[in-house]
Amino acid sequence: MLIVGLAMALLTYILSVGPVLTIATRSGFGATATSYRSLRAFYGPVFAVAQSSKVGTRLYESYVGIWCRIVLNTGYPKPPSVTPVESLLASVGSITNGQTSFELFVPSELSLNGGPTRQDVAMALIIGKVREHSLFPASREERPGGLSYSFQKVRQWEVEDK
Repeated sequence: MLIVGLAMALLTYILSVGPVLTIATRSGFGATATSYRSLRAFYGPVFAVAQSSKVGTRLYESYVGIWCRIVLNTGYPKPPSVTPVESLLASVGSITNGQTSFELFVPSELSLNGGPTRQDVAMALIIGKVREHSLFPASREERPGGLSYSFQKVRQWEVEDK
């Protein structure tokens, strides 16, 4: 009888993670770092098991995702996708010698060496790499989620002066 009672308590603890965290988020309880941290600490063992394998993570995200849809009317929150600056520099490396122009979309969310970085820092590195191919910045256009840059062999003001 004691084993059945302990098993039921453990099952209730594990299954309560979804409704408790989503209701805390909806009610604003998670608005302060301290209050949300205590909830996360309480469910630490559940998170540890969920993160121990891909299957555990999928099960956790699916289960909590159900509660997110019920309580918050949204899906399971995914972390924002962050583009590594290294991948943008690799695409700059694909410029051929005869190429006279190049376009590159630079997202707002960037990382450098595994940590977050600002767009202006990334652009300093990117422009330096593009300049190695004798291309110059020509224009910049805002797009959803970032900026689109174009580079040309000839600078725009040199064409206008002639």
